Amino acid sequence: NNSAGDTPSGDVALLIDYENLQISLKRLFNVATPQMSLIVQEAQEHGRLVLARAYAPWTSPDLAIDAENLYRQGIEPIYVPSRKNSADVRLAVDAVETAVGASNITTFVIVTGDGDLIHPLNFLRQHGRKVVVIGVDAAMSRMLSAAADAVLLYERDLDPSVRGRRAQRTATTSQQQVAPTPTAEEAPAARVLTPLRDHPPAEEAFRMVREALTRRNEGEPVLFQELGHWLGQDFSLKPRAWYGVPFSVFMEAAAAGGYVTITASGGNSYASLPRVDAVSLSDDADVDDDSPDDEREDDPGLDVRLESLRPEEQRDLFQELRQLQGTKRGGYLTFSTILKHLLTASVLPRLSEGQIRRLLNDLASRKPPILVRSQRRSKGPAGNSYSYSAFTLTRDESLLTGGDDATDE
Repeated sequence: NNSAGDTPSGDVALLIDYENLQISLKRLFNVATPQMSLIVQEAQEHGRLVLARAYAPWTSPDLAIDAENLYRQGIEPIYVPSRKNSADVRLAVDAVETAVGASNITTFVIVTGDGDLIHPLNFLRQHGRKVVVIGVDAAMSRMLSAAADAVLLYERDLDPSVRGRRAQRTATTSQQQVAPTPTAEEAPAARVLTPLRDHPPAEEAFRMVREALTRRNEGEPVLFQELGHWLGQDFSLKPRAWYGVPFSVFMEAAAAGGYVTITASGGNSYASLPRVDAVSLSDDADVDDDSPDDEREDDPGLDVRLESLRPEEQRDLFQELRQLQGTKRGGYLTFSTILKHLLTASVLPRLSEGQIRRLLNDLASRKPPILVRSQRRSKGPAGNSYSYSAFTLTRDESLLTGGDDATDE
């Protein structure tokens, strides 16, 4: 049952077995980071979200960046030891204690695939709570279906795009890596949205999205879950109720029609108005360019270094920097050019803008540096001469092979 339920009433608690979800997506779809904005947006479909927690061994270097991004999004990272069932036990205790102590919470959205949670889920329903389970199909215990009021599959009901990035499998008859051909059911959802019942055409809903972005945030990037809240509040727009598709599919259709631009940053999805009036400037014209070692008082956070990235993230970063450098005259790049490109192209979707800024600072300040700084001179529109910092990628390939040669575990 993938029904979202009836009209939301009461408050909602969101409890996430983060490591279980991350490992499942990585193993089955080669997706390193869950789109938490889609999970939060789904939880908000069931009422006012008043409690959100994610359980994992957050002291692990591989999860430190994720923990910071979750905290900024209003999800409390709860540390559990890296032992079997640690997250299940803590999540179960929190669910039961919350049900007993918070009568205002009427819906529990549980992100897991572990059948060991069937007993606390039964407890919640026996005490009058609605239970919605979100998980990955192939990694979900079938016992959970009987213990939940609704079961949503991440790859079908939240982010169908992951099915197009299914992990490659090793053929049993050869050593070659082959990618299975998606079935008709696994194929990406069509971008033509058909209204259900008497709801308006999709184009009218897309215009509502543009209006909400313009009025609420002047067209600047906004988290999916915040945009979904605005659309429901201002227009009673619910994509699943109006068109029978997840919010992410609805937004992808809006982007395909040119109504919005979608970017990924900090493990979340953002929507903004297309910048059709943007002026393309050359690197030399970037007079107000920031240096990577500029301190931003409004951007505190953990120290992000190259070692903070996963092997595949290092590989993607170096490949993108090589390609970007090849498009510029002399191979010189300003800091803002690199930063804007990495954000726009969603090269490191797990990292926020501030985290990418700190990462670039690390690449430029290492000894020897990976981003090599030099001072260049140019002339402004009025003929005045000025100097600015430019960067080139190191020619020492030994510094760049860590990401290229690394293989996923």
